[in-house]
Amino acid sequence: MQTTNQLQVLQVRLGALEQVEKIKEEFSLIPALARKYTDLQRKLEFANNSLNRFLATRETLQIEAAQKAISWQVIREPPPANKSDIAE
Repeated sequence: MQTTNQLQVLQVRLGALEQVEKIKEEFSLIPALARKYTDLQRKLEFANNSLNRFLATRETLQIEAAQKAISWQVIREPPPANKSDIAE
């Protein structure tokens, strides 16, 4: 009976040690994950800055294109407005 109890205790301890080893392995990954996270944050910031510069440049070019476009000209004068067309 005592041998059976000792065997069970040893099995429980072995299971606990295996869990501890697994946790140690997971903790050892944290520095690498932190570096990857930092690198991804840096890349995201760079991409956002590039996007903002692109959008600003596009807006500037659109404004310049609109300013250089042929201006509108009146083809025909509008007919005179009737008093009934004007809301009072």
